[in-house]
Amino acid sequence: MRQLILATLLAAASSAQTLINPADIPAATKALEYHEGEKNLRCDVLPSKPALNFGLRLQAGYLLEVPLAQFYGAGHTWTTTLRVTPEGGRAPAYLTDRIDLPVTSHPEFTAQTTGTFLLGEGRYHVEFAVTDDTGRICRKEWQIAAAPDRSERSIKVAMPPGAVADLSYSPTAGSAPAGLPVPRRITVLMNSSPPYKPRLRFLPGTMVPGGPPEFVDYREALLGILSSLLEKLPGTAVRLAVFDLDQQREVLRQDNFTLKDMAKAAHAADDLEHWVVTVRELQELPGKWGLLANLIRREINQPEQSDVILFLGPRIGSAGEMPAHFLEIEKRAEERFLYLQYSLAHEGILPGPPPEMSTTPPDRRPSTPGGPRELDPLDAIDLTVARLKGKTLTVYSPLEFAKAIETIKHR
Repeated sequence: MRQLILATLLAAASSAQTLINPADIPAATKALEYHEGEKNLRCDVLPSKPALNFGLRLQAGYLLEVPLAQFYGAGHTWTTTLRVTPEGGRAPAYLTDRIDLPVTSHPEFTAQTTGTFLLGEGRYHVEFAVTDDTGRICRKEWQIAAAPDRSERSIKVAMPPGAVADLSYSPTAGSAPAGLPVPRRITVLMNSSPPYKPRLRFLPGTMVPGGPPEFVDYREALLGILSSLLEKLPGTAVRLAVFDLDQQREVLRQDNFTLKDMAKAAHAADDLEHWVVTVRELQELPGKWGLLANLIRREINQPEQSDVILFLGPRIGSAGEMPAHFLEIEKRAEERFLYLQYSLAHEGILPGPPPEMSTTPPDRRPSTPGGPRELDPLDAIDLTVARLKGKTLTVYSPLEFAKAIETIKHR
């Protein structure tokens, strides 16, 4: 069972590429060049299709797979380097990241991690290299055509054509426009545990709509939402706590979190080390409801109170039956709590109202003949926020995200 849990986690990692300082570009260039006698690291790289995120930027990335049979002992690291060159003779951008492997891993597993970065419209050539702590290297190259989908062509991408950036990108430092309310302080509680995946059942002879989904990592989407949220709330002091409800742990807490700290959030979301626990630690874990109660009580008892306490995460499944008298004392904090719930959609991010002009997310609409027959379980965070008389804001399109921002500002 322990091995199964670790394997699942290694397959769910996510990281953020960061732009390299100009002074470090020569070293990055050297890492991308072939050297006689170098040792090979076995790896596979699956690029992801650029997609418009909730900040109206094209978000691209990749999935890196490395068999762990190549590693023995503890203390191993990977360093990734990318050179992204826009078409038309423009100067390339260099990005990098460092990934620490867990102290405990199994040689039969294949470790997976993702990287993500932002693009303007255009065509790009990507050169990728991953080097381990022993000097072994694996390289890949691919082409990117970055453009909104046909249904999104009316949306203006919020980055110049040919631009390359990391998740800390912001066109201007900026301040809140005059006359608009902005929270003085906000706490973001980001859940990095995997989303609920419904087991769809279709009638005989029917086809799954849309065919197999393309590679999408939900953590990339959450990081994109978080960076867009920070940009839309200039002048607001942000306290960030990253937790994993499945593993019942808080893995990062930082006051005065800014766009410059996005790499910390990415690494916290994919912290493989916190998945490896001892039997004693498992016995001492608070349970899912206990973790949610601890997070809420900590915020209620903070010396510097937040105007809004915002849960952020994918739609998750049930955590079992809610305990009796759960959070009854904390109802004095009612209406400060919101849940920005990211709803995965097979058709990608929509530019506006979904088909049929419905205000209901695609994955919550009633099933149709030949369609899915199974009801989704109740979301544990949704139930918790409702107990505190808060509100859940389901986000599945840029339009819904814009509405959520206005709700947060006026909260």
